[in-house]
Amino acid sequence: MDLKELGSIPLGIGLNASAAYSVGDQEFRRYVYGVGLFYTGRKELTLGLELTLRRAPLGTHDVFVKSYYALISLRYSFN
Repeated sequence: MDLKELGSIPLGIGLNASAAYSVGDQEFRRYVYGVGLFYTGRKELTLGLELTLRRAPLGTHDVFVKSYYALISLRYSFN
């Protein structure tokens, strides 16, 4: 969602969620949740930060690992 289209705030917001369901165990095995903030003040520039939480099994065992990570993105289009 780009808030610049709604007014004069040059900020974009992104949300994502996904889950994987195991038919054999009949439960959810993997979750991924994320949120991102992006600067949208210039058409050719993409600058942002995305924070994500991931919960997934370790191999085939019922041991689950949570991980948090951040992604910094910087892209400039020379069109």
